[in-house]
Amino acid sequence: VDDVVAVADRLELATPVLVGYSLGGVVALASSAARSERFGGLVVAGAPISAPGGRALLGVFSARSVAVGAIDVGAGVSGYARFLRAAAEADPAIRPHAAWLAAEVSRTDPAYLHRLFRSMAGFDLTDAAARVRCPAAVVITTRDETVAPDGQRRLADALGAGGEVSVHEVAGGHGAPIIQPDRFDPVLADAVRSVVHADR
Repeated sequence: VDDVVAVADRLELATPVLVGYSLGGVVALASSAARSERFGGLVVAGAPISAPGGRALLGVFSARSVAVGAIDVGAGVSGYARFLRAAAEADPAIRPHAAWLAAEVSRTDPAYLHRLFRSMAGFDLTDAAARVRCPAAVVITTRDETVAPDGQRRLADALGAGGEVSVHEVAGGHGAPIIQPDRFDPVLADAVRSVVHADR
């Protein structure tokens, strides 16, 4: 939260709209809840309202092959790169993006990801969402295999406790921003417009 505020201050942004996807949505919401007067709006997409505890959370990420599985077997980033190659062969939609994904993963310390996922265990945004006072919108990825759509809808309901919330749905999974930008981007743009033009 301090980093988000510091960036906004450094860029001399008066009341910027925060837009976050997945974990970025968690950070954006936490920032807005802590400093609602500092931000002009909030758009959260593909983000959970809460996480399962401890091992369950790690299991979810391992099952979805989001690097933790590779870390746990000691394969590190190279193991994830192998997973991406196999995934690209199995799913034509991933193929054009496999090299980029592998490059992004190579920039991240696997041990850090492991600590990050463990620290997320048990978090709950219900109370924080109710403290958000700026205009807000939620983009729900209705075919999400990583962040349950029901949890995303509960997040929208929790934000609604603080005021009106614009809810937008996109028929895509958690990878929609990368794999289906033609489907995801227009919905996200609508969500941003609903916040920019809202009077809350």
